[in-house]
Amino acid sequence: MLARPVAVPDSTGWVEEAFGTQPLRSWVDLTDGRDGLAILPKGLYEYEACEDRQRTLLVTSSARAALNWS
Repeated sequence: MLARPVAVPDSTGWVEEAFGTQPLRSWVDLTDGRDGLAILPKGLYEYEACEDRQRTLLVTSSARAALNWS
């Protein structure tokens, strides 16, 4: 398991701008050390976790796959 901070690092002076999205292969788990939430989506390949002043966790995910509408 890999722990990552929720905050996006300051990318001033970097070649590329830092973004909050992270890769997602099979599952993601968010925890504050006491309570947690695991998400095991199918077909989603990245996520972003955001934290506000009230310590509300928001997980957004995006599917980047071609859709067949036929």
